[in-house]
Amino acid sequence: MCARVTLATPADVLQKLFAFAERIEAQARYNIAPSQDVLTVRARTEGGREAKPVRWGVRKHGSAPVVNARAETAGEKPLFRDAMRRRRCVVVADGFYEWRAQGKTRQPFLFQLADGGPFGIAALWEPPRDDQPETCVLLTTAPNELVGSLHDRMPVLVAPEKVGEWLDPAVEDPAKLSGLLDPFPSARMRMRPVSSRVNDPRHEGPELLGPPEQKSLF
Repeated sequence: MCARVTLATPADVLQKLFAFAERIEAQARYNIAPSQDVLTVRARTEGGREAKPVRWGVRKHGSAPVVNARAETAGEKPLFRDAMRRRRCVVVADGFYEWRAQGKTRQPFLFQLADGGPFGIAALWEPPRDDQPETCVLLTTAPNELVGSLHDRMPVLVAPEKVGEWLDPAVEDPAKLSGLLDPFPSARMRMRPVSSRVNDPRHEGPELLGPPEQKSLF
């Protein structure tokens, strides 16, 4: 599962790497959670790409929002089948968190690319309906060795140079995309423990990426 991401890369860097036309104002975020807006990039109908903020969590028929979907089966599920063929996007991020239980507490770990740069997370978007804005769901896959030390799933990471393949509107057969849904190589990633303040999605700021707090002996 992926339930928290970061995006602090400057907007001009994102625009160059992900080749979208819009000028965006990207405020640094260190604790983006479901039900909040994430930055997505998708293919334009008329060609090229567009960047757009979209609400994280797909809600249908009054159910609780679905924030993750299994990449291996999304193309077969009624909830995501059409989106897998026609409404693919990437959620732009430069980190995501997973947790390790330590007694009664949970220690968060930050996962990033080895160079600290941004990446896409394969996602599917839904158009607005009723009183809901546009929404999206992040795709997950089996973990690589690094993420597998903490969790049995990881987000599908798409390097900037592979985003075009994922977004290609000419590809409607999910089977042709299967190679993009494999676990991202551990050798190209890094992880480290960070502040437990990440555990509360109301907390924000670069201090969340600081080292874990020292527990008092008294």
